[in-house]
Amino acid sequence: MSYVEKLDKLFLAGSINALDKNEKLNISDEDINLLHGGRESRNRIIHSSADLVFDKIYSSRDSSIDAELHDLIYEHLKNIARADFIVSKWSFEFQEKEPSNFSDIDNYTKMISDWVLSDFKEEEDFR
Repeated sequence: MSYVEKLDKLFLAGSINALDKNEKLNISDEDINLLHGGRESRNRIIHSSADLVFDKIYSSRDSSIDAELHDLIYEHLKNIARADFIVSKWSFEFQEKEPSNFSDIDNYTKMISDWVLSDFKEEEDFR
């Protein structure tokens, strides 16, 4: 079984830890922390969003997105986008065996955040 196949069989935390322990890859602690932060934010969004949605349904409150929900989603969405940037960069470099042209994590994060949140409000409301 190849290294990639072994990683595919792990939960995300296990995959990140396996990458961290692979001395050939020399992944920085900052990047590993970014990946774990993205994983934790993904989980938080799923669980917290479900709780907030059900709370809104059962309390008969206005169904529009409120400040608490916005802040929760936006902060964790940024973490996910930043982790995705790192994984995409590495994937390109591993496959192509050359440096990637992925250079601006902040612009990528904004682009992903704006795209995901575009159904909720106008872009200027989410900055």
